[in-house]
Amino acid sequence: MNEEIIKKVTDLEARVLKLEQIVNLSGSVKTTPTSKRPQVSVVEFLREKKPTSAMDKTLVFAVYNESQTGKDTFGTEDVMSLWRQAKETPPANINDLINKNVKKGFVAEEKVEKGQKKSWYVTSSGAEAVNKTFIK
Repeated sequence: MNEEIIKKVTDLEARVLKLEQIVNLSGSVKTTPTSKRPQVSVVEFLREKKPTSAMDKTLVFAVYNESQTGKDTFGTEDVMSLWRQAKETPPANINDLINKNVKKGFVAEEKVEKGQKKSWYVTSSGAEAVNKTFIK
């Protein structure tokens, strides 16, 4: 029963996050990403957020992937690619790190059809952790 409630809350948080990303602060709907904002490299983003563990770095890479690609889901290949781009030693088991973020409520599994690769999305709690907690 408790796990069912947690899953429902996590799913609702993800839905709200998706809606928040569609609607900007002025209430108008975003139609295209802003091109005025300069691109930030994955290395710059990692240095800015200052994660302290491999699990935190995985979450930072997931948030970076979402902000730079505009996709609201990510797969293991996406995160592993960012580990390499940042010139960081990739973890031996990326799925374990993602699952640890799932247990903390920072990431949730996206429902996919049978035969498709597993994917996840960053919850509002996960985005908040990256944007507030890691910054010293």
